[in-house]
Amino acid sequence: MAPAVVASGPRPTNGMAIAAIICTFVCSPAGLVLGIIAKNQIKETGDGGEGLASAAIIVSSIFLALSIIFVIVFVAIFAVAVSHSSGTSGGFGPGAVLSARGVLGP
Repeated sequence: MAPAVVASGPRPTNGMAIAAIICTFVCSPAGLVLGIIAKNQIKETGDGGEGLASAAIIVSSIFLALSIIFVIVFVAIFAVAVSHSSGTSGGFGPGAVLSARGVLGP
């Protein structure tokens, strides 16, 4: 008698990996956390979706790093703008612009 052949279908994709890749573009920290959880689940269960989980981790990390850099640069630019406008009447508005151009004086 011939040995029985068991047909195995494609592995199901891990739902957490799908959620991770979607959350990556909505909320980077959530995508990062879900991607890490999905990788751990995939190791335990053998589900598919390891590539999705890896992509979610990588893209979320990049988005998160760029967001942090953007905030640091924005705060630095704002701090410089505020420190340079301390001699005017509030710093912002038409008087500050004209004063900076030398129209109204120093």
